[in-house]
Amino acid sequence: MSENAFSGSPIGGLVNIATVNSATKERSYSANVYFKPAQNRPNLHLVTEAQVEKIILDKESGEAIAKGVKVTVKGIEHIFRAGKKVIIAAGALNSPKILELSGIGDPELLRSLGIDVYVENANVGEIFQDHTSSGMSFKVVDEIQTLDALNR
Repeated sequence: MSENAFSGSPIGGLVNIATVNSATKERSYSANVYFKPAQNRPNLHLVTEAQVEKIILDKESGEAIAKGVKVTVKGIEHIFRAGKKVIIAAGALNSPKILELSGIGDPELLRSLGIDVYVENANVGEIFQDHTSSGMSFKVVDEIQTLDALNR
Protein backbone atom coordinates (compact mmCIF):
# COMPACT_ATOMS: atom_id res chain seq x y z
CA MET A 1 0.00 0.00 0.00
CA SER A 2 1.30 3.47 -0.87
CA GLU A 3 2.56 5.68 1.99
CA ASN A 4 0.76 8.63 0.39
CA ALA A 5 -2.92 8.11 -0.44
CA PHE A 6 -2.74 10.82 -3.10
CA SER A 7 0.58 9.82 -4.75
CA GLY A 8 -1.07 8.88 -8.05
CA SER A 9 -0.42 5.17 -7.48
CA PRO A 10 -3.25 4.08 -5.20
CA ILE A 11 -2.70 0.32 -5.20
CA GLY A 12 -4.37 -1.18 -2.14
CA GLY A 13 -7.17 0.14 0.03
CA LEU A 14 -8.25 3.74 0.02
CA VAL A 15 -6.49 5.43 2.89
CA ASN A 16 -8.93 7.86 4.38
CA ILE A 17 -6.65 10.45 5.96
CA ALA A 18 -9.16 11.01 8.75
CA THR A 19 -9.12 7.39 9.93
CA VAL A 20 -5.61 5.99 9.54
CA ASN A 21 -2.51 7.27 11.33
CA SER A 22 0.09 7.56 8.55
CA ALA A 23 3.02 6.92 10.92
CA THR A 24 1.70 3.80 12.68
CA LYS A 25 -0.78 2.59 10.02
CA GLU A 26 -3.22 2.20 12.92
CA ARG A 27 -6.91 3.14 12.66
CA SER A 28 -7.46 6.43 14.45
CA TYR A 29 -10.26 6.58 17.00
CA SER A 30 -10.87 8.33 20.31
CA ALA A 31 -9.13 5.71 22.49
CA ASN A 32 -5.74 5.75 20.74
CA VAL A 33 -5.71 9.36 19.54
CA TYR A 34 -7.12 11.19 22.56
CA PHE A 35 -7.40 8.95 25.61
CA LYS A 36 -4.15 6.95 25.44
CA PRO A 37 -1.82 9.99 25.32
CA ALA A 38 -3.87 11.82 27.99
CA GLN A 39 -4.80 8.95 30.31
CA ASN A 40 -2.32 9.92 33.05
CA ARG A 41 -3.37 13.57 33.24
CA PRO A 42 -4.55 14.48 36.75
CA ASN A 43 -7.58 16.36 35.39
CA LEU A 44 -8.92 13.47 33.29
CA HIS A 45 -11.10 10.74 34.78
CA LEU A 46 -12.75 8.00 32.71
CA VAL A 47 -16.05 6.71 34.06
CA THR A 48 -17.51 3.66 32.32
CA GLU A 49 -21.15 2.57 32.25
CA ALA A 50 -22.25 6.18 32.80
CA GLN A 51 -25.28 7.95 31.33
CA VAL A 52 -25.40 11.76 31.37
CA GLU A 53 -28.87 12.90 32.45
CA LYS A 54 -28.40 16.65 32.14
CA ILE A 55 -26.04 19.59 32.51
CA ILE A 56 -26.14 21.39 35.86
CA LEU A 57 -26.69 25.06 35.00
CA ASP A 58 -26.36 28.13 37.21
CA LYS A 59 -28.31 31.21 36.13
CA GLU A 60 -27.58 33.47 39.12
CA SER A 61 -25.36 35.80 37.06
CA GLY A 62 -28.12 36.37 34.49
CA GLU A 63 -26.72 33.93 31.95
CA ALA A 64 -26.66 30.14 32.13
CA ILE A 65 -23.26 28.82 33.21
CA ALA A 66 -22.53 25.07 33.09
CA LYS A 67 -21.29 23.97 36.52
CA GLY A 68 -21.27 20.19 36.05
CA VAL A 69 -23.33 17.20 34.94
CA LYS A 70 -25.87 14.90 36.54
CA VAL A 71 -24.85 11.33 35.71
CA THR A 72 -26.20 7.86 36.45
CA VAL A 73 -23.48 5.23 36.93
CA LYS A 74 -24.65 1.63 37.34
CA GLY A 75 -28.03 2.87 38.57
CA ILE A 76 -26.64 5.38 41.10
CA GLU A 77 -27.07 9.13 40.52
CA HIS A 78 -24.00 11.37 40.82
CA ILE A 79 -23.22 15.05 40.30
CA PHE A 80 -19.83 15.71 38.71
CA ARG A 81 -18.73 19.33 39.16
CA ALA A 82 -16.72 21.03 36.43
CA GLY A 83 -13.60 23.02 37.25
CA LYS A 84 -13.80 25.16 34.12
CA LYS A 85 -15.89 23.73 31.28
CA VAL A 86 -18.49 21.13 30.44
CA ILE A 87 -17.99 19.59 27.01
CA ILE A 88 -20.87 17.66 25.47
CA ALA A 89 -19.71 15.09 22.91
CA ALA A 90 -22.56 12.59 22.93
CA GLY A 91 -23.12 12.28 19.18
CA ALA A 92 -25.64 13.70 16.74
CA LEU A 93 -28.68 12.42 18.64
CA ASN A 94 -27.68 12.44 22.30
CA SER A 95 -25.95 15.86 22.37
CA PRO A 96 -29.16 17.79 21.57
CA LYS A 97 -31.11 15.44 23.86
CA ILE A 98 -28.81 16.32 26.78
CA LEU A 99 -29.05 20.03 25.94
CA GLU A 100 -32.86 19.89 25.88
CA LEU A 101 -33.09 17.86 29.10
CA SER A 102 -30.87 20.56 30.64
CA GLY A 103 -33.19 23.40 29.63
CA ILE A 104 -31.38 24.52 26.49
CA GLY A 105 -33.59 24.54 23.40
CA ASP A 106 -37.00 25.54 22.05
CA PRO A 107 -38.79 27.14 25.01
CA GLU A 108 -42.22 26.02 23.80
CA LEU A 109 -41.11 22.38 23.60
CA LEU A 110 -39.24 22.49 26.92
CA ARG A 111 -42.17 24.05 28.80
CA SER A 112 -44.58 21.48 27.32
CA LEU A 113 -42.38 18.77 28.85
CA GLY A 114 -42.10 20.49 32.23
CA ILE A 115 -38.42 21.40 31.75
CA ASP A 116 -37.22 24.75 33.13
CA VAL A 117 -35.86 26.97 30.33
CA TYR A 118 -32.29 28.23 30.85
CA VAL A 119 -31.30 29.10 27.28
CA GLU A 120 -33.82 29.76 24.50
CA ASN A 121 -32.61 28.30 21.21
CA ALA A 122 -35.24 26.85 18.88
CA ASN A 123 -32.54 25.28 16.67
CA VAL A 124 -31.38 22.69 19.22
CA GLY A 125 -32.23 19.22 17.92
CA GLU A 126 -33.96 20.54 14.79
CA ILE A 127 -31.32 20.50 12.03
CA PHE A 128 -30.30 16.83 12.06
CA GLN A 129 -29.01 15.53 8.73
CA ASP A 130 -28.27 11.86 8.23
CA HIS A 131 -25.06 10.72 6.54
CA THR A 132 -25.66 9.56 2.99
CA SER A 133 -22.81 7.07 3.05
CA SER A 134 -20.29 5.50 5.35
CA GLY A 135 -16.77 4.36 4.69
CA MET A 136 -14.52 1.53 5.82
CA SER A 137 -10.78 1.50 6.35
CA PHE A 138 -9.01 -1.70 5.36
CA LYS A 139 -5.84 -3.09 3.79
CA VAL A 140 -5.59 -5.23 0.67
CA VAL A 141 -2.62 -7.00 -0.91
CA ASP A 142 -0.81 -5.18 -3.73
CA GLU A 143 -2.24 -7.45 -6.45
CA ILE A 144 -5.82 -6.33 -5.73
CA GLN A 145 -7.10 -3.41 -7.82
CA THR A 146 -9.33 -0.91 -6.01
CA LEU A 147 -11.42 2.04 -7.15
CA ASP A 148 -9.25 4.65 -5.42
CA ALA A 149 -8.45 6.44 -8.69
CA LEU A 150 -12.17 6.85 -9.41
CA ASN A 151 -12.85 8.29 -5.95
CA ARG A 152 -10.64 11.34 -6.49
